[in-house]
Amino acid sequence: APLVEWNGSGGKTLNRAYGVRSEWNLDKGSWTWNTEAEWKHLSYSDKTRLLDGSLISVYNTLSYFPRNDLMLYGGIDWQQRKAKEP
Repeated sequence: APLVEWNGSGGKTLNRAYGVRSEWNLDKGSWTWNTEAEWKHLSYSDKTRLLDGSLISVYNTLSYFPRNDLMLYGGIDWQQRKAKEP
């Protein structure tokens, strides 16, 4: 799916981003696996232009429901960021 973001504070724009995002789920009864992947290009305001660049993110979560009122979960996430200035 397409991705568009705007982040601001105090009425001022901090950064904008565009990109793509996907999500996949596997449900096996009391076990659930979820993977989300995202690529976006970030553009920052004038003072922080050196942070402009791409961000790739992958989020994985494994959930277990031993009872109706209890959920256990854990995950592993990965991000790679490339900016104008290393």
